[in-house]
Amino acid sequence: QEMDAAADSQEFEVAVQMQVPTEVIEESIRMIHLICQDITSLSVPTESVSKSKQCMPKRFTEHYQERLLAVLIRCATHFVHFALRYYHGIACIEKEHGSSVSLRGRIQEALAYASVTAMSLKYSSISLLEVLPSVIDEFSGNAGDNAGSKYSLNLSSVINSSCCPMVDAADFDTDLFDLKDQVYYLCSHSSVIKRAASSLLVAIVCNEKENASDAIVSLCSTFKLSLAARAFFFGREYGSAGVNYGKETMLDDSSPWRQISSRVMGAIRTIMAMKFPTISTDVLSNLLPVFFSLIDETNTKLQTLGAVSMIMILRQTTQSTFNGHFGLADQVVTLSCKTTRDYTALAVVSFLRFEILRMIGKDPRGMEARRKASADFLSLVSTYGERDRKVALAVLVGGVVPLLSLESQKDTPELIEITRGGLVTLLPLISSWSPIHDAPAVLSALRCISCLMFGGWPVVSRHGGKIMSALLICIGRSSQQKKNLEARIEKAAGPLQVEKSDAEAAKHVHAVLSFAIDISAMTLIFAGDRAKEVILAAEQQCLTELVEYCQMVRDRSMLMQEEWAA
Repeated sequence: QEMDAAADSQEFEVAVQMQVPTEVIEESIRMIHLICQDITSLSVPTESVSKSKQCMPKRFTEHYQERLLAVLIRCATHFVHFALRYYHGIACIEKEHGSSVSLRGRIQEALAYASVTAMSLKYSSISLLEVLPSVIDEFSGNAGDNAGSKYSLNLSSVINSSCCPMVDAADFDTDLFDLKDQVYYLCSHSSVIKRAASSLLVAIVCNEKENASDAIVSLCSTFKLSLAARAFFFGREYGSAGVNYGKETMLDDSSPWRQISSRVMGAIRTIMAMKFPTISTDVLSNLLPVFFSLIDETNTKLQTLGAVSMIMILRQTTQSTFNGHFGLADQVVTLSCKTTRDYTALAVVSFLRFEILRMIGKDPRGMEARRKASADFLSLVSTYGERDRKVALAVLVGGVVPLLSLESQKDTPELIEITRGGLVTLLPLISSWSPIHDAPAVLSALRCISCLMFGGWPVVSRHGGKIMSALLICIGRSSQQKKNLEARIEKAAGPLQVEKSDAEAAKHVHAVLSFAIDISAMTLIFAGDRAKEVILAAEQQCLTELVEYCQMVRDRSMLMQEEWAA
């Protein structure tokens, strides 16, 4: 109170340089930790309060919690002001206190923990698109990502990376897996608590107009923030050199983030502030346990949130930083891919597995890991192709397409080994699945086949007949459905009378037909005589309409060869 009065009376410079005992500043740091721990404990949803409080009326209990939280946050703000005055002053800053860690470092730790606590209360929800918008939108590059990434969980990365100029990804819904609807909610807090949490953040960064996240990283350092986020998430004490700042707050349950949802919110919001190039190997060592715990959850919202957050961090780091963590990360995510059956979570986790394999680059461990991942993904597609097509689509778009696309660009024999198994899985999809209802899956399968032809061309000629047969079946079915849809649309009284579903279906069928023609043209080039024999037989024995498409395949093949030769 004396320090507050001194600051209010414009005696700040005098107050800062007062020789206050180190123990007094240490006590303020300890109080920040204790109060933040109590704030987090009070963030438990009302239904989870202790039995002693359940006898009270619900409205009274909620009011009691909110008011007590607001008071505690104001207390934390007071001690933050107190600590910051000496952090920015000249007195006692570098004085040691019984350990190798300076008082300045202790203040940074306390501020980092207070920042995570404030973040956990300021926001009432967090969505996947807040963490990583490019998980849906096409991603063209990023600082810290030397190669860049052009892959995302929509058909843009499937279609735009192909050689088919007649297909427009805008004709399809970008949100194939309901990712825009994935929102994780914190237990409700009143506006009073949110304002108090905002005031605490302002007190920490000392500037209301400055970006809070950037200012906190600059003040506390990314490493201390990562330590604070990890301690906050797991409900543990946080301090340097083993100093006990207060009581142990670990709950009886081994997973405290399940009981107190603000632990998830605070940790993820803090992690979102970390950017390249501040993420070191030590920072990753603190963040990965948080991600692994969330990815291992049965709650699919937590699982997807953890996976997307890890993708975001991987895109902010480098291969050399991540190399030491590859083994454990690959093991955790691989197990999650095998056990997850929710199509939204599976799409994101599969995409995370691809990002991990992309990060490892040319490391010798990467070749075997990518081969195993390709086989696992194709096995899942084969298993769930008829049981649950949404699950199959999730694995196709999230794992198979980006992984095969990446491998097809390398001069390595990895795709040769999986070409046969890949064709066994993918050819039934394009020959039997509907171009109307399953257009995204058929387009993804077509894209995968093109990758196998580029990467496994030495063995593709042995399978040319099977590939061309399946492609011609796809072309024939698509052309017939396109003809039926066009006839139905023509019968309508006018453009306004055409059903939206029919118009969208027509676009989907046109996309599949155009894509199938292009892949058939590639097959004529890569597969040789066996593909030519099949298309010649089709021209001699099939309907006139299919013969016309066969000629289009030949013309497109000639054009491709001229373009590649140029």
